[in-house]
Amino acid sequence: MVEVMGTAGSAAAGGGVAGGGGGGGGIASAAVSSVSPPPPMRTVCQVQCAGCRRILNVPSGVVNFQCPKCKLGQIVPPLHHQQQQQQSGGMQKLQQQKLGGLGGGGSGGGGQMVARGIDSSKIQLPCANCRAVLNVPPGLTRFVCPQCRVELAVDPLKLAAYMSSLSQFSVASNNAHISGFGVSEAAEPPPSWTHYPLAGGGGGSAFPIDEVNEVALEVEQEEDEGGTAGETFTDYRPSKLSMGPPHPDPIVETASLSAVQPPEPTYKLQIAEQMEELGSLSCLQLETIVYACQRHMQLLSDHTRAGFFLGDGAGVGKGRTIAGLIWENWQLGRVKSLWLSVGSDLKYDAMRDLEDVGATHCVPAVEVHPLNKLPYAKLDSKAVNVKDGVLFLTYSSLIASSEKGRSRLQQLVQWCGPEFDGLIVFDECHKAKNLVPEGGGQSTRTGEAVLELQNKLPDARVVYCSATGASEPRNMGYMTRLGLWGAGTDFPHFSSFLAALEKRGVGALELVAMDMKARGMYVCRTLSFKGAEFSIGEVPLESKMQGMYYKACYFWSALRTELMCALDALQEKKPSQNQLWRLYWANHQRFFRHMCMSAKVPAAVRLAKQALEEGKCVVIGLQSTGEARTEEAVNKYGVELDDFVSGPRELLLKLVEDHYPLPSEPRHVQGLYQALSWLSRAESDVESAESEEESMKCDVCNLEDKSEVLLECSHCGSRQHSACLIPPMFEKPVGDWLCSECGEKTSDYQVERRHYIAEMGRRFEAAKQRKTMMLDTIRKLDLPNNPLDDIIDQLGGPNRVAEMTGRRGMLIRATNGKGVVYQARNTKDVTLEMINMHEKQQFMDGKKNVAVISEAASAGVSLQADRRVLNQRRRVHITLELPWSADRAIQQFGRTHRSNQASAPQYRLLFTNLGGERRFASIVAKRLETLGALTQGDRRAGPSLSAYNYDSAYGKKALANMYKAIMEQLEPLVAPPGCQDGDLSRSREFFHHCRQALITVGIIRDAVGSHHGNSGKSVTKPSGRIAEADTHDVARFLNRALGLPPDLQNRVFEFFVSIFDELIRDARKEGHFDSGIVDIKASLIELQESPKTVHVDAMSGAPTTLYVLKIDRGLAWEAASQIWDQHSEGEGTLDNGFYRSRREWLGRTHYLLAIERSGTNPTAFRIFRPASGEAPRDMLLTELRSKYSKVLSPEQSKLGWLEDYNISADQCMHGPKCKVGTVCTVGRRVQQMNILGGLILPVWGTVEKALSKQARASHKRLRVVRLETTSDGRRIVGLHIPNPALNAVLSGLDGLQSKLSNELGELGV
Repeated sequence: MVEVMGTAGSAAAGGGVAGGGGGGGGIASAAVSSVSPPPPMRTVCQVQCAGCRRILNVPSGVVNFQCPKCKLGQIVPPLHHQQQQQQSGGMQKLQQQKLGGLGGGGSGGGGQMVARGIDSSKIQLPCANCRAVLNVPPGLTRFVCPQCRVELAVDPLKLAAYMSSLSQFSVASNNAHISGFGVSEAAEPPPSWTHYPLAGGGGGSAFPIDEVNEVALEVEQEEDEGGTAGETFTDYRPSKLSMGPPHPDPIVETASLSAVQPPEPTYKLQIAEQMEELGSLSCLQLETIVYACQRHMQLLSDHTRAGFFLGDGAGVGKGRTIAGLIWENWQLGRVKSLWLSVGSDLKYDAMRDLEDVGATHCVPAVEVHPLNKLPYAKLDSKAVNVKDGVLFLTYSSLIASSEKGRSRLQQLVQWCGPEFDGLIVFDECHKAKNLVPEGGGQSTRTGEAVLELQNKLPDARVVYCSATGASEPRNMGYMTRLGLWGAGTDFPHFSSFLAALEKRGVGALELVAMDMKARGMYVCRTLSFKGAEFSIGEVPLESKMQGMYYKACYFWSALRTELMCALDALQEKKPSQNQLWRLYWANHQRFFRHMCMSAKVPAAVRLAKQALEEGKCVVIGLQSTGEARTEEAVNKYGVELDDFVSGPRELLLKLVEDHYPLPSEPRHVQGLYQALSWLSRAESDVESAESEEESMKCDVCNLEDKSEVLLECSHCGSRQHSACLIPPMFEKPVGDWLCSECGEKTSDYQVERRHYIAEMGRRFEAAKQRKTMMLDTIRKLDLPNNPLDDIIDQLGGPNRVAEMTGRRGMLIRATNGKGVVYQARNTKDVTLEMINMHEKQQFMDGKKNVAVISEAASAGVSLQADRRVLNQRRRVHITLELPWSADRAIQQFGRTHRSNQASAPQYRLLFTNLGGERRFASIVAKRLETLGALTQGDRRAGPSLSAYNYDSAYGKKALANMYKAIMEQLEPLVAPPGCQDGDLSRSREFFHHCRQALITVGIIRDAVGSHHGNSGKSVTKPSGRIAEADTHDVARFLNRALGLPPDLQNRVFEFFVSIFDELIRDARKEGHFDSGIVDIKASLIELQESPKTVHVDAMSGAPTTLYVLKIDRGLAWEAASQIWDQHSEGEGTLDNGFYRSRREWLGRTHYLLAIERSGTNPTAFRIFRPASGEAPRDMLLTELRSKYSKVLSPEQSKLGWLEDYNISADQCMHGPKCKVGTVCTVGRRVQQMNILGGLILPVWGTVEKALSKQARASHKRLRVVRLETTSDGRRIVGLHIPNPALNAVLSGLDGLQSKLSNELGELGV
């Protein structure tokens, strides 16, 4: 951690950076003049003011002084202390002239000045901007000043040289540590003065020092980060096949995949002529069938048949492509196929697709057999008689089993047979994605069953089919037939493949997709979204809803307190608290998510009515229907209700009714004697069963006298003569008899028991009363109705709204207008199984112009403006409730955007302005950001959901930082909302409110209340702790934040986002931000030489190719002037224009053009440089002003711009003496770029090993880039190989190719 010292420090002579400390002081620098000054007197030291930069003569012996011009208090550099002492020959003690906030002192002779606040374990370096002396941990090369927030950089080589020089001058260690040398800053660097030796009394001089070029650091950081985002999708057409009609709608492919060519097609299609006649399969679909069949001709190293991955997006026509594959295999005698999908309703679509390709018109026809309608007996038996055809089943059926234990999986394997080489289609295969769950959890049965089916049928032709099949690398665990891991690859197991991809970042998964396409095992196209409109709207809470939300937050806090008290009041065995709190927080999340959805209902209804008025139709997407709460209410209150059911209210009622901890109800004591007697008799019967014939003796006199009456205690079993009793008993007792001891004990016990039962009764009644009060409070809360019923009601009821959900019944308005009635969704004419299909048809026929869909209808249902249906109105797709995952989001988006549509849809994604609701957007955004080409390409392709991606590594780091700041364990990276930097009182007040809020939602645990000090004021010292598991759990934070009042919720979330953004900015500057595939933009990109094949894959023959390109990234003066002219008028601000660096390096200043980016807060600018064009990151206004000064007119910057432009053609920004040499590309306009394209995965490890040996950190990192040549528009995507590493990489690839050749030779291949 970098700390600010409390007092002024000192900078070494020749340090090049002015320093200073508390009290506004500074550290003077050695004087610099273009004309050598006259030799100073031995009694005068010549220094340069750290403020106004004037040259001052400071009398010998004076350490602290004040500039007569700018009045800045300063300290003479430490090196001059020694020189002054040498010159004066041991004069009197060094004088001190005290200044506000400056401290120091020393002793005569060789005494040294010791600054207060120095941490001896760290190095003392002054900030070059605010001049505060900082305690910097050794080895830290880049950091941010905690006082002025300016980025600083330390040059380790120069720092080491400087420390070495100090030892030559025998300077005391404390003074040697307080050095500004090697520190550069991103704000306002001090002027140059280190090119000259320092004048000393004895002629001693320091070594010449080169300064750090901060502009070069900026440019290097920008180049490390990569280029800007370019065009994401490109038009797609088959590159190596020409059969079939064109696709009915525009199809696109990601720019990354478009740069990769598939292998040459060698498979001859059997159905080609028939498809040409029918025209039912487009050229894209026929291309897929060819490559799938060609891939199925190959065997993997483990002798299983290779599989194919069909990753086309929703609506492209995967179903018809699958039908064509089945029909092709049928022609070759493979008449058995398995088709797995997500819903049994989709079998009708499968039948339609097979009919379209002509598979049902032949003799014998290809039949579709729904497995859920068949018994568990042998399918090819006489009773069932399924000899061939397509078995259609769902993933639920795959894991089903009969009561007798026979499973569907066994049934399928038996039907296929051990030699089965037919088709197995895993449609919507993302259902099996949790075979390798995150966090080491239990694999799902579906994932295990999919894997087992492939293992038991090794010769089957497997097709994985999904638009979201590999949203994350770990979701590919079941895709064993792709051959990406296992025998013959670099990854022996899936775990090693997964670890490699996760280590290599976002771009790695996109490279895997490119590799799979190059090997002919993968296609991924999607419908062009041209014409489709995306908008994300934040819906503010209406006043009524805001009141509901506040009351709900306070109630949940009170409920938590009540449950804690109720648990503490239990004296007997307590229920599992963990289970109770799990239920509490699960319902807490569900409740507030329901509230958020209800808050968006008015906006959704307004948008829907507006769309209907404009002649469009509406599709509203949500995930939860609230059916469970509705059915509970109907069971309790009947089918006729006063109003629609409030889901949040019923949820709360169920939680309290079922899980409120009550003490055990006391039972009334009846027949205590009889109970004791029977117990005693029962026990004695067992014990003395074999001794009934023994003599009966009295336990008092120990005699056996049959003439005396012998009594037996019904409790303890003791025997006593009636005469031996005191007093004697002369009459035989009626009923049970107790001896005197048992009688006394039983009496005492009875009294105690009676008191205990009475007390327990009082406690039970009190707890029961509290529970009743909580239930009454819940019933009085004003809470929203079920959103689904509310929307349908406001948009005209079931007669005008088509509902496609999984619920069985619904509430509708009564015919008399009073109350609502529960009725089943199905009718006499339409069964429940077919109700969604019926509702869909009503919508597509235009009889209902509004459709509401849930997850039950999010897979396979087509609701687009199909040219073949009556309702061709434009669809307005409103997402009321964002799905839990991007997989489901994409499925839902694809319902209204499909092939053969008359118009593209409009998408309206609604969020409330509650910060906590972004928890749900965060989950989806995380998936969309990492989907890559495997789910329709770059994350930059979709709507701007990436702005909501907080559940990431940076989000976890930001959360931990925020928690520590709130607990006052760490200085916050940014000022809290509404607080200025340095405003400690307001910051502490904000943190105090945050702690209280986090206590109410269970983040802070074991907190104690504030106490009062001696002054009587409340002490708010942080108490409690945050569990380690919660420190980085972003999902839990965003989830719990929903339970905070809206104003505080938004302030806490704003604080979190501010820290998150700051960390992202720092990561970008440091070059550590994983940008995935980045676009290289330049005015000239051309191949310097023909591409060179450096590796060839043994199985597919796909090559790995080296491209050597010449790139000119510069921005000519004419182009820069044109950009300026476009922004100099109109909306342009006064800060737009050309800027010059405040400092000179190598005798030159650097120029740039800054144009404000609209809509940014704080204000940010696009940056254009002469040598590198537009920078990939924006620069904040504060940073721009601190580093650069604006040029009054463009013409004044022309010469400097042209100088930068021309010089950068031949050399980097470090100058002709750059340590890296001619291969350095930092700031070089014209440079060589090496791209390793084609098949990358087999050589990735070799390249990574070669890069790891490079000296510069930026040269060690694997970076995936994309560019397009300017002459012929050729797209190239691959790994960027830095120039210094090129020879090492080529040498490694040569060794790899030789090794593979030897292995193949040994195998006789």
